[in-house]
Amino acid sequence: MTNAAPLLPHIFFQRKDVGPVAGNRNSAGTDECARNSPLATRPLIMNFIFFIPDELRAESVGCYGHPLVSTPNMDALAAQGTRFDQCHVQHTVCTPSRCSFMTGWYPHVRGHRTLWHLLRPDEPNLLKYLKRAGYDVRWWGKNDLLSTAGFADSVSSESRGRGMFGRNPYSLDDPRYYSFLYAPYDGPLEEHGDYANVMGAIEYLRAGPQQPFMLYLPLVFPHCPYSAPQPWQDLIDPDELPPLRPAGLPNRPDFHELIRQTRRLDEVDDGHLRKVQAVYLGMTSFMDHLLGMLLETLEETGHADDTTVVYFSDHGDWAGDYGLVEKWPSAVEDVLSACRSSCARRGRPAMWSTSRSRCSTSWRPHWSWPASKRSTPTSPARWCPRCTARPAIPTAPSSSRAAMRATNRTASRAWPTATSSPGMQATSTIPKAGSSRITPTAWAAPWPSAP
Repeated sequence: MTNAAPLLPHIFFQRKDVGPVAGNRNSAGTDECARNSPLATRPLIMNFIFFIPDELRAESVGCYGHPLVSTPNMDALAAQGTRFDQCHVQHTVCTPSRCSFMTGWYPHVRGHRTLWHLLRPDEPNLLKYLKRAGYDVRWWGKNDLLSTAGFADSVSSESRGRGMFGRNPYSLDDPRYYSFLYAPYDGPLEEHGDYANVMGAIEYLRAGPQQPFMLYLPLVFPHCPYSAPQPWQDLIDPDELPPLRPAGLPNRPDFHELIRQTRRLDEVDDGHLRKVQAVYLGMTSFMDHLLGMLLETLEETGHADDTTVVYFSDHGDWAGDYGLVEKWPSAVEDVLSACRSSCARRGRPAMWSTSRSRCSTSWRPHWSWPASKRSTPTSPARWCPRCTARPAIPTAPSSSRAAMRATNRTASRAWPTATSSPGMQATSTIPKAGSSRITPTAWAAPWPSAP
């Protein structure tokens, strides 16, 4: 597709049982308040939040089977919403991937192949369509998407974060220098870039938005350098990790060894690379903590039922696997291209957008954690994608969602306790108790003004 038609502004959401009326039926089949409401003649307008961690690979998230990482809020989001098992990035570098998911184009359509070729004003993007449709589009985070000239007609306001990493403890002549394993972030948590950006979104919600909103949160973690605030930096014991995917495997591209030689990673021992992955998992848990703060605010402000939260990433990270760190433009390993980390929930159409592709554990057929790590009384055993038995993600009845959310919020603060993870299988939306499902309906009418 080379021309993008602005179809999104013509998508409304309405309840199956009462059409466009914003209310629930009572036992008599009507709702007096809903019938007399000014919303009775217009569809319900859905708000959106895009929560985008950078370089998050799905196998490092609890709901995709990792037994050590602590991601209770991501896991709850996946269980309550929809999770995708076949979702693949179009590029393993930030800008090309983001240009792709914001336009629906492959990166080559308009030459978005590098970090520096950002979307220009003459090109389509989802944020622009939402802003034209009357949404308040708020941006908190990094920019690997829009050119400077592209902000005016796509974003209502934009804010970046500040520092969020510790220092590199190794000298330039140390082989560990380019492993990007840094000391913990030791500044005030309130000044951490990702934390401050999520707090900006939280303060916006608490202030009471007066129009439909799109909160765009392109955050940085768990992108390297590998460094996190405590206790997340040391949350995972490297000795408890399974063996990393080794360097020197057959049929690997030549650039694997060339990168290792150029950056002297071939001189770095396995214990150091295991620490890299352990910190990467801690950074992932920190992002889960921020997600939990945001979801809790949606509940507090009454926007949990009219906001769709989508959690996804632009690509993955080697994080010590194959003797490598970070990523590479032409690499296609599952840990990079099948970022399997997108998830989503809420509101009424809830989705958890994620990716799953080839068996990324093919060099060891099954997860090799000790039995005590593989399963707990509250979670099924892990499975290899080549196995046939796939335990379903446990889902709670609608009436117990509030209790589950409270449990997960408590678990997310009980560091360093690791949560168990459900099996890797897609689930469908679980509506909140007392509510009705909403389905997207295409209309040929202009987008209505804010209610």
